[in-house]
Amino acid sequence: MEQSKFNKYQEASKILNEVLNECKNLCNKNYFISYISNLCDEMINDKLSKIFTKKKLEKSIVLPTCISVNEIISHNTFDIDNDYQLKDDDIVRIEMACHIDNNIVSIGDTIKINNPFFIDSKIMNAATLAMKIGINNITPDMNLPDFEKIIHNVASCFDLRLIQRPNVFHEYDAKLEFDWCHRDNKKFNEPSWVVRQDHELDLEGTEFMDDEFEKNSKFKIGEVYHLSILLTDSKKKEVLSKNNGKLYQKTIRWHNLKTKMGKELISKITNLKKDNFFKLSDIDMPLNNIKFGMKECIENKLVRRLDLIELKEGECVMLKCSVVIQDNSVFKLTGFKMTNMEKDDNLSEELNDIIIQSNKFVKRESYML
Repeated sequence: MEQSKFNKYQEASKILNEVLNECKNLCNKNYFISYISNLCDEMINDKLSKIFTKKKLEKSIVLPTCISVNEIISHNTFDIDNDYQLKDDDIVRIEMACHIDNNIVSIGDTIKINNPFFIDSKIMNAATLAMKIGINNITPDMNLPDFEKIIHNVASCFDLRLIQRPNVFHEYDAKLEFDWCHRDNKKFNEPSWVVRQDHELDLEGTEFMDDEFEKNSKFKIGEVYHLSILLTDSKKKEVLSKNNGKLYQKTIRWHNLKTKMGKELISKITNLKKDNFFKLSDIDMPLNNIKFGMKECIENKLVRRLDLIELKEGECVMLKCSVVIQDNSVFKLTGFKMTNMEKDDNLSEELNDIIIQSNKFVKRESYML
């Protein structure tokens, strides 16, 4: 990866790491979520505006700050008309993403409000170990699904399980893997959890050249990948929430809309947001007009809405980060640093061997064979 490109990833990562820490502090002050998320988005935009000022580079939020509480697992946002004030011992999953010159980084973490001991809980320890071991196991040309296998193995050691999609195309025999690991290709295709129509997948296209297919199916040197961990101790299955999500994304479909409000809305989305996720409040139109136009856009598959899923019982934790595959090792751009790589009594011997092995894959015996 060219140094200039790496610098853009690093600067974007620095911003997210800083804002995530601020977000945690705000959450622990029991503020309303809409205030926290809006303030975090303002901080990201402000920090982005102050870097690379001499170059005309595109810089923006890709995924608005999401704060999902208790039973709602991910992708949740709030506004002042439908708000929530955090209280002690709420479990909160925070996620956000931004880009500089289409170099995208993401981050996610889980906290328990005003409970400093939660970070040492079994489920948080398992998620942290899963991320560490998963990253420490990566080598060039390794298949991306192997990252998920590691998460499964760590989860089983702690009697936990990975969050799964509760419904795929409404067909029992259809299977769609959750994107635990996906390459940054300038189109941030955040998983929608419940995929009910094929247009929800048409954000990237389906035809690749051989080298492009390799980058999307295997870890490749010089590429950045977004990693996710979502573990739960619940034996109950997650279900589609009755609450509609409030994040939207433009698909690659095109349709000649009939209404003036629909045409105006899709024009604004296309010109201002491109492939980024957005909230209705981000669009410069009267809210009633936006809602009317959005209905037509969704019906004609021009826009998708991120669905929400619920887990009624138990706890669920999320960790998300971005990494870059360098010539001799994996560099973690966002999230906690890869330190204190020690064995754990809950892990199998094989997993403990991975966690203490060299972080430079060029020095690993398994890679050299």
